[in-house]
Amino acid sequence: MHKIKEWGYVFGQCKICDTHFLARSRHYELCSDKCRKVKAATAKKEFDERAKGNKLEQLHESAYFYWYNRLRKLRKKATNSEDTEKAANFKVQFDIFRKEAVKRKALVKGRKMPLADFSAWLVEQQSVADGLME
Repeated sequence: MHKIKEWGYVFGQCKICDTHFLARSRHYELCSDKCRKVKAATAKKEFDERAKGNKLEQLHESAYFYWYNRLRKLRKKATNSEDTEKAANFKVQFDIFRKEAVKRKALVKGRKMPLADFSAWLVEQQSVADGLME
């Protein structure tokens, strides 16, 4: 016990599996990577449940995966330098889209932009993604 105090460790109880463990400070709530993965999966499920009824989240996720799936398709098809360059260019445009989408989503959440305008912008961006595919 003396060495534990000397090293600055404390006893903690894992929030996931309720096992006791030594932690570097009281801020540690989880005992292992396994419990961190369980907590992350649980948080993802909770977010998905909350977002299920939220039209804004549905639109954003749909547009994100529209771009993401096309990027995967380009990368999979890339056999020569021209295709590889096309995929790299698409990735740059995808990153720009993601940043702008997050900004616009925040505007909708803050009620500074109507959801209809955000939806229309996302549709425009799909045509941009399709244009980059050609």
